[in-house]
Amino acid sequence: MAGARWKTAKWFPVVIAIAVGVTRYEMEKFKRVNVNDQVGVWDTKAKNGTRFTVVERAWQTKGKYFRIHAYIGADAPGFYDDKPGSPPRHFHHIQDEHFEVTRGTLMVELNGAVQAVEAGSSINIPKGTAHTVWSGNGQPVEAVATFTPGVPDEGFLEAMVALGYQFDGLAKVNPIQIFLLFADNRITLTDIPTPVWYLCKIFLEPLANAMGFKSRYAAYRHKAGQPLPVELEAQAEPAAAEAAAKEEPAAVEAKEEAAGEARELGEVAAEAVAAEAEAVVAEEAAPAAAVETEPAAEEAAPEGAGSGSCGEESCSLD
Repeated sequence: MAGARWKTAKWFPVVIAIAVGVTRYEMEKFKRVNVNDQVGVWDTKAKNGTRFTVVERAWQTKGKYFRIHAYIGADAPGFYDDKPGSPPRHFHHIQDEHFEVTRGTLMVELNGAVQAVEAGSSINIPKGTAHTVWSGNGQPVEAVATFTPGVPDEGFLEAMVALGYQFDGLAKVNPIQIFLLFADNRITLTDIPTPVWYLCKIFLEPLANAMGFKSRYAAYRHKAGQPLPVELEAQAEPAAAEAAAKEEPAAVEAKEEAAGEARELGEVAAEAVAAEAEAVVAEEAAPAAAVETEPAAEEAAPEGAGSGSCGEESCSLD
């Protein structure tokens, strides 16, 4: 019986190695959504959840801090059903957070105590303080969050929101990926018992790295800038789609004909410009050809006709 168990156990590392290798291969082949050209990224494809916009990067402040703008919708998906847009409870080991609320009510839970931060107010969350935040009073909330110092940088927030967009919600993201995202950025998830968390740090973190998971992805880095008002962003795409849908087939055909005529006119104009350029070149080349014939003429002149000297601007007879 013991021999059978040994035979089974000795294959366990092989199975783990195969599983890790297969997962790493799949992760390397996985096509990630590219948000490099976007200013502000949502964590849902329907754009009804949370949007993060990097306002100021850590490298711009020489690592002193970084700043993001957060918009949390009234019904944004969160880690807790009764807390819209809430991240999992956590604390930062080396960073303080400062929230300035510019719209709505930000609900903040600090070490189990809940308080409401209204628009125009702010709150500090010191490092080591377990917390989560969400939108309150059934209304959206907007806030500017400053993380001090700026290391780890804003990349983990960019990755978190883009993962949500990639998989249409953070709840659908692989738990190993979520774990690595927090653990690799000196953040502890407090819903996990402390002994279990540290065991995961010891064993799961290197395993996650071996499997190809990362806490930063180049495709998830987006443009820094000022956030576009959500109402304008929400109206822009439907308005464009509606205008395209309502456009009459005849108008589309007329546009295509006009584009064809423009292309034809462009080709004619291009031919005319080319012909004019050739004429100018030929005209400029004519004096040069005439100059080339002058030495031959001088050679043909009779002796005694005199000699001369030429300066840079004129010629004179001796």
